[in-house]
Amino acid sequence: MKTKLLLLCITVLTVVCNSSSAQTIVKNMSSTDGTVYNVYKNGGKYYVGGGFNYVGLNTGSAAVNTTTNDYPDMDFPAFNGTVRSAVPDGTGGWYVGGTFSLYDGIAVNALTHVLANKTIDPSFTVNLNYGAIYSIYKVGSTLYIGGTFTTVNGVARNYIAAVNATTGTVVNTFDPNANSYVYALFANATNVYAGGSFTTIGGKSKAYFAVLDKTNGSAKKGTVTANYVVYAIENKGDTLMIGGAFSQTGFQTNNIASLKDSVDIPDTDFPVTNGLVRAILADGSGGWYVGGAFTTIGGIAKSYMAHITAAKTIDPGFVAECNGEVKSIIKIGNKLYIGGTFTTVNGTGRNYAASVASVNGNVQSWNPDVNSYIYTLASVADTAIYLGGSFTLVNTTKLRSYLARVNATTGTLTDSSVNANYTVFKLATRGDSVFAGGACSFLSIAIGGGFSWPRTSPRCDLRSWCGGQAFV
Repeated sequence: MKTKLLLLCITVLTVVCNSSSAQTIVKNMSSTDGTVYNVYKNGGKYYVGGGFNYVGLNTGSAAVNTTTNDYPDMDFPAFNGTVRSAVPDGTGGWYVGGTFSLYDGIAVNALTHVLANKTIDPSFTVNLNYGAIYSIYKVGSTLYIGGTFTTVNGVARNYIAAVNATTGTVVNTFDPNANSYVYALFANATNVYAGGSFTTIGGKSKAYFAVLDKTNGSAKKGTVTANYVVYAIENKGDTLMIGGAFSQTGFQTNNIASLKDSVDIPDTDFPVTNGLVRAILADGSGGWYVGGAFTTIGGIAKSYMAHITAAKTIDPGFVAECNGEVKSIIKIGNKLYIGGTFTTVNGTGRNYAASVASVNGNVQSWNPDVNSYIYTLASVADTAIYLGGSFTLVNTTKLRSYLARVNATTGTLTDSSVNANYTVFKLATRGDSVFAGGACSFLSIAIGGGFSWPRTSPRCDLRSWCGGQAFV
């Protein structure tokens, strides 16, 4: 008996299900975001009860409204994922981008063209390897797209690309090759403006915001950047508004900048480095010698030291490759004297101080051979070089603490020098005077290997030597 009753129940349910399968869903009927337990109709109204918090129209992640009616077009099919960007095609349809994979049950891939009749354009194909479309902008027959993808239709395109608006074919000439996500785009007749989390784009170091050539995608010079992510770009007339997580906008110069007295905008053609710049010295011909903690400058490999010409190019004939930082540079005649944390220059052993030819960087014979870092160099009358740093030995074995004077030709320690009681970080000259600053609190004269004449001074002020005496 129990078996028969069970079969009867199943039959009744089957009849009910078959009966309901012929019904048509009313598209403009409201839906809820939770369970409905009861529905009561009274006249033209429905009263609904259940475990929900929202009642409204189920449009999916995209909805089409008019400017005169806030009721969405319920015949517009739904996407199954997130829609992040949409732009009109100019003929009643839309280009839609996001993270979806289905439109009205039809497989699509993050970017699709919905025609004016609300169907998918079969002639437009854009396939991404993965990721999302965050921004779309249409100019003429070209769509500019940004997102988290790295290929488009099998073609390598890192986070930004251009495709034909009719077919979806990748535009081969446009390839900015960003190093991270592009969240926002705007374009006009000549430029594409991009915002995102990138720090290089268009072949240049451009953090978070860049102006790109519309044809080839190269980054343009002389434009501002931001100090953190740009998420939105909007245009009105000749004004461009950007928004995001940044707190400052300005000109990105990366560790080095060239400024003029009359202009507060840096020269954006000046080559930048990938690390700290510690020392800069004019070459006397409109160019500069630069030292620091960098390994590239102007996109060219240079280890810790380089010569920038008056034309703002990196001098290929000057080679002074160090294996550590260059912290100080001075010039006497056709020689450069450098100090830092290095122990070799062009493969030649030079402990923390060296001299190179100013024209080509060839290592010279000058060699003070100290036992620790040189932070600063100075010269008076071009006959002696003053060394400041954290060293305690000069010429390999001679005791000199933190401050020393050596011969400008040989690097040999002079007979008498002033020592400091702790690290000297800066030396400066004026006339016949040398001024020292650092962590020291007193100086003493070194004569014949001993120390005498302690002098207390918070700035370690000293004067040049004459016949072994210090003038104060």
